[in-house]
Amino acid sequence: MKKLSGELSTTQTPKKKSTTLMQEIDTEKTTSRKIFLSDYKLLDLYAWSTEQSVTSALNEIHNRLKVVIKEKGVSVLNPITKEDIEDDSPKNIRISSDFNQYLKDLSKETKIPAKYLLTVCLEYFKEELIGEIKKSQDKKYDIL
Repeated sequence: MKKLSGELSTTQTPKKKSTTLMQEIDTEKTTSRKIFLSDYKLLDLYAWSTEQSVTSALNEIHNRLKVVIKEKGVSVLNPITKEDIEDDSPKNIRISSDFNQYLKDLSKETKIPAKYLLTVCLEYFKEELIGEIKKSQDKKYDIL
């Protein structure tokens, strides 16, 4: 049998490594979080229509939430219980560590479990997000 030569040989070290494999993902700045499927669908549609990633859309919501809480207080967030949530299919997303910590701190103030707090925040901004989705879709169809 013939020996492998050149690029396929295992005895030689490769001259150039793949840049795709060498890229590192900065996991320190984001953390995994489970959200409900209905919330994920809203976030995904909002991120797609505003041409950004889900993580950056969540960062935008984080900034809006900080402003609203600073101006109006935590009473704007409606309390929620496990019985109010019927969606039992969780979806994993990446959320910034700052936003995750903010939700944990906010959970202590509002007495809303941290697991449901993101749902409450999205419910507060739902009409605004849907309005922005419709507006961006109208702009896309105006071009046609």
